[in-house]
Amino acid sequence: MRVRERFIIWSALLGVAFWSIQLVPIHFRYQAIIGFALLTYLSSALVLRHTISWRHWLLFLPIPAIYSLIIGAFYFLLPTNLWSLIILLVLFATGMYALFLSGNILTISSQGKTIQLARAAHNILTYMSLLISLLGVQIIFSFHWPFYLNFAAVLLLHWPLILSIAWTVNLDEKLSLELTTLSFFSSLVVAEVALALSFLPLANWHIALLVMAVFYLVTGIIQVFLNRQLQYRGQSVSEYYYLMALVVILFIVFFPGK
Repeated sequence: MRVRERFIIWSALLGVAFWSIQLVPIHFRYQAIIGFALLTYLSSALVLRHTISWRHWLLFLPIPAIYSLIIGAFYFLLPTNLWSLIILLVLFATGMYALFLSGNILTISSQGKTIQLARAAHNILTYMSLLISLLGVQIIFSFHWPFYLNFAAVLLLHWPLILSIAWTVNLDEKLSLELTTLSFFSSLVVAEVALALSFLPLANWHIALLVMAVFYLVTGIIQVFLNRQLQYRGQSVSEYYYLMALVVILFIVFFPGK
């Protein structure tokens, strides 16, 4: 069986498992979603067993699990009809296939093998992480938790995302202390922004968009820094300055006290 065919089959099987969550009684849904995330984690390890090593269990495999957790929880925020379920199923299966494909490329590249699609796989992982951030923050703020729980949840959500993206920049063979620390403090910045927004009467989608923009800004600067291309006059950083200005404008536009 070809690699891509195996990815398609497993994505479809996980899609069926996602659909089966809707058959679970409502008071067991949260447990079912957590179990589904664990199932996705183990399934991802099984699908990529020929290319992953021990470090990939920490650097990549959490991303498909978090993705399934977020998609499963996000379904509760949608209208309960057949079309919503179909659209989310297609989104989930397509996203899982993209993660399997990019994970296969990245794990092979991290073993010292040169693959031309490594840059494309890195971009796919970044786009999927942005989607996870957007939907995840929307879910977190929909619970109307206290500000400190919002802070903790956003931190726990973004730390593995930033760590995975940072790892794909150079695809180091070892998980260095520098990479781990840099990822943690970067996720701390994102969580602090979410903490500040918790005190403002903004719509959840506005908060999610602003946090996602900060997340993209932070990860972009990390990638430039790890590539050793950080120059004040360089084009690599200037685009993030523009994004920062856009985030400020969005905040002013949506600020309730304007």
